[in-house]
Amino acid sequence: MYDNIIKENIRRFRKAKGYTQAEMAEILNISVTYYRSIESGNASLLKPVIEDIALVFEVEVEELLRNCMQKSDEGTLSLREESASYVRNRKSEEQRMSVELAQYRLKVPLMEARMREQENHIADLQGAIRILKRAKGFDDSDKI
Repeated sequence: MYDNIIKENIRRFRKAKGYTQAEMAEILNISVTYYRSIESGNASLLKPVIEDIALVFEVEVEELLRNCMQKSDEGTLSLREESASYVRNRKSEEQRMSVELAQYRLKVPLMEARMREQENHIADLQGAIRILKRAKGFDDSDKI
């Protein structure tokens, strides 16, 4: 549906960041199927999605669209000029916060997994303490 340059740029930036397609879909809050169709060039690529992808990669929108934009016959602004203007006008704080949010979305599942590991470790230790108490003849309610 769109130029190979866009999909190749998106794929190149994703790999440079070390993200999988599934991780990108999660960060962008879209389905994995939709993200894969973006990289294959079969999806309708909406302006907000392009902007979000650029934020995750910490590049300007025009970097994703490089080499695939042309000026229209009517002399209107090209997509390159429109995109560059939009990015210049966007508040840097908003961009920083969007990137941070995307990074946190990646970290949350890792932190939840670590918490589960710690909870399992605590449960194992509590079980070991109960076994030791019984072996020494203590009641479960007795404190050691």
